[in-house]
Amino acid sequence: MIQLQPESATSRPVPATLRELNTIPPEHPDEVRMFGFGPSASTPYAEPLRTIATELSKTIRIVPDPVAQQLSGEQVAVDGFFPWSQVRNDPHELGLVAKRLIDIVGASFGLVVLAPLFLAVALAIRLHEGSTILFRQTRLGLDGRPFRIYKFRSMVTDAEARLADVAHLNMRRGPLFKAIDDPRVTSIGTFLRRSSLDELPQLWNVLKGEMSLVGPRPPLPDEVARYAGWQCRRLSMKPGITGLWQVEARRDSGFDRLVEYDLSYIDRWSLGLDLKILILTIPAVVLGTGR
Repeated sequence: MIQLQPESATSRPVPATLRELNTIPPEHPDEVRMFGFGPSASTPYAEPLRTIATELSKTIRIVPDPVAQQLSGEQVAVDGFFPWSQVRNDPHELGLVAKRLIDIVGASFGLVVLAPLFLAVALAIRLHEGSTILFRQTRLGLDGRPFRIYKFRSMVTDAEARLADVAHLNMRRGPLFKAIDDPRVTSIGTFLRRSSLDELPQLWNVLKGEMSLVGPRPPLPDEVARYAGWQCRRLSMKPGITGLWQVEARRDSGFDRLVEYDLSYIDRWSLGLDLKILILTIPAVVLGTGR
C-alpha cells in the first residue's frame, strides 16, 4: 500500500496506488510512504518511485512489513528512505548546512545594515501611495510547502483581483506572468521593481528558513498547478531571492528555458556557484538589466 502523508499533522493520510501518484498536485502530499513490503519485495519499486518522487519533488519513505523482514531475515530501518534528488544526497549534506549558516548570517546582516533603507522605502510608499507598505502572498517553497512571502508593495491593493484584466499583456510563455507595462504597478513601484528594492523584505523569509539567498524563485500555487511533471523538480531546492536565471536569462520569455536554468542550478549546486550568482546579481540590479 502507498500512503500520501500530508504536511499538517492534523490532516489524515490518503491511500493511493503507484499509478495514481502521477496525478497528485505538487503541493500535496508532503511525502510518500510505501507500507507492507519486505526489503527485497520493495526493490522493484525503487526506481519507479524515485522517478515519480523526483518529478513531484517529494520524499519517498519505505516502511517495511516487520513480519516480512522476519521471514526474509533482512533488517532495515523502519523509516529508511530513497534519496530522490541529487541535492539531498550525502555529498551535499555539509554544504547545505553551510548554505543555511550563510543565509542566517547574510539575512541578519542585511536586515540590520539596510534598516535605514527599509524605513525610507516604507515612508515613501506610505506618503506617495497611502497604501499598506508590505505585500504578503502565498508561495510554494521546498517540497511544495506553502509559506507567506513578503515584499514592499509595488502594485495597487487590488492587483491580484485585476489579474484577468491584464492577462493579455503577459510576455512570458507558460504559467509565469510578467508584463513590462503592467498598469497595476504604482509610480513608486516602478522604481522599486527596477532597483529590486521591493524584494528586500524577503530577507526575513530567509532568516525564518523559508527561503535562501540563492535558489529558484518561489512560484504561486496556481502556477505550480499548471506545471508539467519535469518542471516540479524546481521545488526540490529551497527558493531564493536571486538565482541563476535571474542573472543569466532575465530577458528570456520562455518558461521552459527558465526552468532549465533552475534545474541546472540544482544539479550543479555548490557554495561556489551561490557566491558567483550573488556577485553577478549586483551588476544585474544596478544596471537594471532584468525583471
